[in-house]
Amino acid sequence: MSSSPAWAVNGRSTSSSSTTFTTTATGWHDFKVGGYSYLRGLGIARRIKSSTFVVGGHSWCITFFPDGLSHTDTDWICFGLRLEHHGGGGGGDDVMVRTKYTLLDLQVGEPSYTRFSSNVCTFSRTVRSWATPRFIKRDEFVSSYVTDDVFCVRRHVTVLDAVVHTHHQPPPATTVPQPPPPPDMHRHLGDLLAGGVGEDVTLEAGGETFAAHKIVLAARSPVFRAAFFGGPMKEKATGHVRIDGIEPAVFDAVLRFIYTDTFPEMELGDRVAMAQHLLVAADRYDLQRLKSMCEYVLCICVSASVAVTTLVLAEKHGCHQLKQECFRILKNRDKYKEVLVGDDFDSPAWDADSSGSSSTTFATTVAAGWHVLEVHYSRSQSHGNISWSTFVVGGHRCCITYVPDDGLSVDDDADWIRFRLQFTHSAAAGMVRSKHSLLGQAGEASCYLNDGERVRIKRQEFESCYVRDDGLFCIGCDVTVLVVSTRVLATVPPPPDMRRHIGELIAGGGVGADVTLEVGGEAFPAHKVVLAARSSVFRAEFFGGGGSSLVKKDNAAATAAARRVRIDGIHPDVFRAMLHFIYTDTLPAEIERGNRRVMARLLLVAANRYGLERLKSMCERMCCAAVHSLSK
Repeated sequence: MSSSPAWAVNGRSTSSSSTTFTTTATGWHDFKVGGYSYLRGLGIARRIKSSTFVVGGHSWCITFFPDGLSHTDTDWICFGLRLEHHGGGGGGDDVMVRTKYTLLDLQVGEPSYTRFSSNVCTFSRTVRSWATPRFIKRDEFVSSYVTDDVFCVRRHVTVLDAVVHTHHQPPPATTVPQPPPPPDMHRHLGDLLAGGVGEDVTLEAGGETFAAHKIVLAARSPVFRAAFFGGPMKEKATGHVRIDGIEPAVFDAVLRFIYTDTFPEMELGDRVAMAQHLLVAADRYDLQRLKSMCEYVLCICVSASVAVTTLVLAEKHGCHQLKQECFRILKNRDKYKEVLVGDDFDSPAWDADSSGSSSTTFATTVAAGWHVLEVHYSRSQSHGNISWSTFVVGGHRCCITYVPDDGLSVDDDADWIRFRLQFTHSAAAGMVRSKHSLLGQAGEASCYLNDGERVRIKRQEFESCYVRDDGLFCIGCDVTVLVVSTRVLATVPPPPDMRRHIGELIAGGGVGADVTLEVGGEAFPAHKVVLAARSSVFRAEFFGGGGSSLVKKDNAAATAAARRVRIDGIHPDVFRAMLHFIYTDTLPAEIERGNRRVMARLLLVAANRYGLERLKSMCERMCCAAVHSLSK
């Protein structure tokens, strides 16, 4: 929010205005760029851009300037956002945006460097682009975020509406507590898998056994739900299940996804094979998000060597996008050698609590050529431009042009010898790297001139060092043409669904409930494992671990087999809201519509009682907001 202050004049405060921005749409786009080293030398303020993506009805693209936006920023990495298409309204409509950049650390598969802009960028039909010239130092960027010549940047775009308010006095100074920590259900359930608490089933795959919890498996997979809580499957009443046709490492990755909602880390050499096996397992257990993530990874990583087998896999398991990508690779496999898209291309990373919209892969392939120009120096001085015979690199015809005397009579331009690489058409302009080398008597490269399409050397140095006794000189030109293909994946995997799955356990009538919590005369079916994962107090109560008991059982024996628990000192509505938070990591919508102040205070007490730190922090902020509103 931006505002102007209210100043006291003759004992009265003047009015002030402020602008509040409300979010209308939010989305993000992944821009994965390969062949970074080949993009260096593209030129100051020269850019590449992602495919377009839509947020708030407008089309956007991410821009990247490999050599910086200006000569003073060449040591910095620069990213930008461009409005490609204005989505509607009159000719003068402005589009206000807040943005956030995140660089993904491809070595560990997690978002690592984030830069959030609190300023509002205003786009219009005339102002199309905003850039961050000094996003991160180039040395740090290359050492930390470029892996195998590949990096990935994620751009969050939030389109805003502005509402202007007028105030007659400045609001009183307030102390706002720190924002609550991010949702942590995936961490809690992951700790449950690793901590050996409350397991009630062992799963055997490939001779290895995995301890797990039926209710978590059932919440996340309809197949496991049918096996344990419904249907004719024989595993329903047993505590041991043998799983055939799946390797232990693959099943371990499936389990970790079920418990954490995050994509497993993969070794570089096994990435494609593991993603293929995981896709089969995800389809088998109806894990739609994992299946979509595997398809996404394979679309990025698949190479010509495995395109046929991957195509068969895509056809069998109904992966339309992967099928189309395999067809594309097989159609073009005889073209240029791909240096980006292959088995060593790193897989993307997903936050456990992020949502996505689209993705672009900027694939750089390389075609290279070498050409030598031999010229009789003394005979060429009276000529203008001398162009040597053309040669072909990457499908583009080019030639070396030598300018011995440009005929200029002013300044000192005549003191220079110039060389220039020219293409017969402009199709390759801006995507070429060239290195000119003056050759010695034996043909060795003895002087490297500046990278670029136009180079020059002082005439005196040139004549004394590089013109041979026979009056000839040689210059070689090493040309690399960047052949760029931008592939757009129609959609990235859907957002995390763990909280929805766990929430459906109580919303659906308490499927698999193994304990009933009695509060103020009302009964709440629940699941000990979920309660224990989310609350250290419930964990100690149901599975041991010490501490004082905050619940009273109908039978005095404090055993894990107790199926009915009475809880005193809390209102049913408050407990219902707390239970909703435990199962969904969110507050129920009715709190927003009801008496927030009273409910926030009572929930804060309950959260503190059961060790729910995130809920406690959320309630504290609501209480502070309520106190602030009363003081106005």
